[in-house]
This record gives sequence, structure tokens and C-alpha cells, in this order.
Amino acid sequence: MKQILERLCAVPGVSGAMAVSPDGFIIAARTALGGAPAEETAAAVLGNLGRSLGQAAAKLGRGAVKHLVVSGAGGRAVLAPAGPGFLVATVDTAANLGLVHLELAAAAAEAGREMRL
Repeated sequence: MKQILERLCAVPGVSGAMAVSPDGFIIAARTALGGAPAEETAAAVLGNLGRSLGQAAAKLGRGAVKHLVVSGAGGRAVLAPAGPGFLVATVDTAANLGLVHLELAAAAAEAGREMRL
């Protein structure tokens, strides 16, 4: 998992990444969020948000969620389903979001296979 996160962080504009379990626990992280408390809070919120969004999309007949983007003044968090959990990338405001989505989708597929083991 560590190598997957390192490759994702090598994408221009990606400043950090984490793998999150479906119940919001950190599986692995490579971020600059300021330590474990910040990472744990982000993982809990994003894990629950991803799970809830998946349930809502299913009830609305929209199929499986491909990705979720949370935008703020200082950048974005992009979440993609990864097997039973989620892969999250923190992204700078100037990043090419299309490239990030492509790379995140590939990384999430690989991470999902590892999470199932």
C-alpha cells in the first residue's frame, strides 16, 4: 500500500494520499496534514462520507460512485472507492484534476486488490 500512495503522491499537484477503511480508519497514509490526529479525523469524515454517498447514489439509481471531490479555498480532497474502502488524495488548487482522476482511479483499483487480501 505504501508504494501505491507514493506513486499517487508523485502526480503533479497531489500533496498527500491515504487509504481508508469503510468504517473510516486509516489503513495507510502519506500526508502533510500535521500528524495522526488530523489524519484520523480526515479518514473518519471521508470514510463516512464515501459510504453515505455510495448508499445515496444507489438509492437514487445512479450506480456506483466513481469519485467524490471536496473543494475548499486551499485545495481539494478527491475520494475514490478502493475495494471495500477508499483511496483519498489531497490536491493543490492548480492541479490538473482530470489527470488526478485518472491516476487516482488506477491507484484505487490496485489498492482495492490489496485491501481485499
